[in-house]
Amino acid sequence: ETAPPPASAGVRVEAAGGWYVQLLPFASEEAITRLEANIGALQSRSPTSLVREGLAGRDVVELLLDGLEPQFAPDRRVKSLTESCPCSEERVLRTMALIPREEMQTILESNEVIEAKCEFCGTLYRSTPNEVRERLAARDGKSD
Repeated sequence: ETAPPPASAGVRVEAAGGWYVQLLPFASEEAITRLEANIGALQSRSPTSLVREGLAGRDVVELLLDGLEPQFAPDRRVKSLTESCPCSEERVLRTMALIPREEMQTILESNEVIEAKCEFCGTLYRSTPNEVRERLAARDGKSD
């Protein structure tokens, strides 16, 4: 038989919070008693008031599971696309190598700074025609 788990929620314009606790089938009577005591201690403080007090989600979990030795996964910051994008000058150079020789020659003869922008992260790569010539020659194993 399944009993509804304890839950509480509250809303206020400047803050909103809530929590939900689900007991696992193997929870000991000792753990259940401790959890009930912790929940009872929080009855005078709504989830909204906890948020207004500046408590983070982890802080609320620590209050609810006080004395039960909760285990938390390590905090992990998700890398931004700029940090995780695999673009590089070498990749730009490899892409330039796909441009037909005649077209590349026209680009290099214009003697303007060559720009390539990664469409994923927005990194802008700039090279002078001489730098591109040197890199292409070095890559092809040729020297001027």
